[in-house]
Amino acid sequence: MPRRNDIQKILVIIAVASCSAFALLQAQTVDCVYPSRIFVCRVQGHVFDPFGTAVPGVVLSLVNGSAATLQTTSDNQGGFRLAAPPGKYSLKAVFPMFQTSQAELNVSEDSAGLVRPGNLYVILGMTGSFCAWVTTSKKDFDKIIRANKKRLKEAAENNATQK
Repeated sequence: MPRRNDIQKILVIIAVASCSAFALLQAQTVDCVYPSRIFVCRVQGHVFDPFGTAVPGVVLSLVNGSAATLQTTSDNQGGFRLAAPPGKYSLKAVFPMFQTSQAELNVSEDSAGLVRPGNLYVILGMTGSFCAWVTTSKKDFDKIIRANKKRLKEAAENNATQK
């Protein structure tokens, strides 16, 4: 198990890399369109930065209409799990220096996970450059990460040719 100092070093590296990416993309503002309601049978998954790196220490909150809140923090591999009974919820993932990821969830009973997906891919955003996103689709997750990496590479190349 990694020590606390190791985790803090990882978080600093993620923050520095994200700030560098943000600086490269400042001139390229993007409009984000968020998914509507997501249907799941379990509230569990992993949290990632815009480039697909797992992010530990993200605070995840799940709020229902009666203002009851469940909360957890992502583990060393960015994983999380919230034991939520069936209902409608608002999920928020918060981490310093990143845009809050949020989604509306419909949690239903499906003990075997056969009908509704059970794993969430939560992508933290960077205001004005990379959109926060939540999905249950590995295919969509991979597509978003590839697009983000491509945009970052193109911005770095454009920045290098302008010097």
